[in-house]
Amino acid sequence: MHLGRIDSQSKVLGHRVELGEIEAIVRKHCGSGAVVAVGWPRTSSGYGGVEVFVEGETPGGNLRDDVQAELPEYMVPRRFHFRDRLPRNPNGKLDRTAISKLLDGGS
Repeated sequence: MHLGRIDSQSKVLGHRVELGEIEAIVRKHCGSGAVVAVGWPRTSSGYGGVEVFVEGETPGGNLRDDVQAELPEYMVPRRFHFRDRLPRNPNGKLDRTAISKLLDGGS
């Protein structure tokens, strides 16, 4: 039985995408260490795009343009969600499952 991938690679719009690569680019441009990229919305073959959650305030400048200059179009986040604090698991690490559920309930 296959339960899914253990790494953060996802299929977005037919392309294999390493979500960590998106997170690194966003981190570089916004200055926050707490960044999580999430595939969204789920489709029958993967995801229709990527959304990014960032802990902290919206940075000055145009984050979308900065990120878009370094990533192919299919990897550019559709939306950026800025939160004072992102959910963490009992070990203090960012809780990707809880963060993904924020999209189910809205942002």
